[in-house]
Amino acid sequence: MIHFKYFIICLVIFSQCKYFQKEEKIGYGTKWMEGPKEELLEGNIYYIRNNVDTNSEYLFKRLNLDPRAIAKLGVIPYVRKLEGYFKNKSYEDVSYELDTKLSEAIAIKFGLLKMVENDYGEKRIENYGEDEIKKYVAFISASLEKKQGICNLSKFFETQYKKIEIRAYQAFDPFLDPETKEPLYYNLTYRIDFVHNLDPKLSEDSKERTHAITIAMRFNPNRNSTDIEISRIINHCPIPELQDAEEEE
Repeated sequence: MIHFKYFIICLVIFSQCKYFQKEEKIGYGTKWMEGPKEELLEGNIYYIRNNVDTNSEYLFKRLNLDPRAIAKLGVIPYVRKLEGYFKNKSYEDVSYELDTKLSEAIAIKFGLLKMVENDYGEKRIENYGEDEIKKYVAFISASLEKKQGICNLSKFFETQYKKIEIRAYQAFDPFLDPETKEPLYYNLTYRIDFVHNLDPKLSEDSKERTHAITIAMRFNPNRNSTDIEISRIINHCPIPELQDAEEEE
């Protein structure tokens, strides 16, 4: 009987340790919800809690994800990389940062790719390969060099910004390991604002105040790694209704 009691005690302690281990693992936990509305993370980069859009915080909370910690792990290094591209006028590098959905929409809009019908009468994007990708990158790079960047991408190269804001936006159910049922990765979305006007009277998301993007992130909690691409240029390039060339500002 004594041995059985010891076994039960050890089992309870082990279970508690496993629980707290998950809480302390990078990217998990709810301590971030006790944080302020605005927090300086590094240099001129701030983490802004989406208190108004409560659904954004709920999406992370229900998965026990810590968007602030994930931002420090992956978003900050990505922002610094983009800063370097903007400063050094690395147009080609930025072209490759646009995700597939956005790139295909731009390519179709400007005649670099076509929609075709399959045998069932369904429209889809024509097959394309390395040559078409090179033409697309060259097209984007040339437009940026002429300061006529598609979706107003030129704004990010030419505007002097004073502050960068990171906001957690969306969190989706994880892709699970088929055997262990443990999360392999999460698909997340963040918004990044490159703020060039700090006038408090301006609306937070107005073009007079900020040029903003959303990024699509794949977060791997087992490797503490992230893969990130630009998924949207806010207020400049919505999908699928891309602006006409003459509408560019």
